Amino acid sequence: MRNFQSDHEFYILCSEKDGLKCEYMLQRGFSEGVAHSRIYHSHSVFEIFFVVSGRVRLFIQEHDVTLLPGDILIIPPNCVHFVFADTSSLKRSFRFLFSAAEENCTAGSLFSEFSSFFSSIKDYYIVNAPDIYHSYIEPAIRNFHNSLPDDTVEPLLLLALTHIARQNHVNKTDGTKNWSDSHSIIIIEEFLNSNYHAPLKLCDIAALLHLSCRQTERVIKKLFHTTFCGLVTQKRLTIAKYMLKETDIPISKISEMVGFSNQSYFFRKFRASEHDTPNNYRRTKKAVR
Repeated sequence: MRNFQSDHEFYILCSEKDGLKCEYMLQRGFSEGVAHSRIYHSHSVFEIFFVVSGRVRLFIQEHDVTLLPGDILIIPPNCVHFVFADTSSLKRSFRFLFSAAEENCTAGSLFSEFSSFFSSIKDYYIVNAPDIYHSYIEPAIRNFHNSLPDDTVEPLLLLALTHIARQNHVNKTDGTKNWSDSHSIIIIEEFLNSNYHAPLKLCDIAALLHLSCRQTERVIKKLFHTTFCGLVTQKRLTIAKYMLKETDIPISKISEMVGFSNQSYFFRKFRASEHDTPNNYRRTKKAVR
């Protein structure tokens, strides 16, 4: 049966083949073509957009990107982006992560091909391949919308991603992520993306996960290798760095906008993370551009 999280309106599907394990996170936008956000955000998994019609505009890192029909956009983990709401265009999107299904995968395994491409993507990546959408994503959406069994949906998603990887082979690098609890990842990240600018408490996430605070802290440590406070600070600093590079908003205002109530504390955390001051970071990054 399809794994459904009603509070956040997403499904988790899983596939396993030839040494590769893939988990797909399908939100309502997958079947309705709605994909936008009202705030800068990032995910710790891959996100992929298929543009069907019209123009789709995004800000990704420091780039203003316009996608056309047939374009496929791959957003790697931890890449800050913002998607403009536009009712005149049709786009499909979903998130995914992958890992080795077996301990020892052969060089020619599907995981090897998959990892060779997707693990090498450090910035957003665009390809134009309308045939992939029409051959695999469109029928997957139709089956998903008609509530057909998962085994009629996830093989099509895997084929789409595999064909993208094979047609756009890049030299292999390490760095794949391997998490088992996709539900918790999405719930935590969606909460942080929507609320990083507000006062946050561990109990807020614990309530969403239906766990105790102690259990939630353990889950965060396992999935993100840091504490709740560390995770919140990472998110705030990620958005702050983007704003320092790409805007002329005063640093005091940026500190407030990303959720630091105390500017001195913001400066201390920024220096600890970047070994630099916000002022010098902004000056250096703008000089490079």
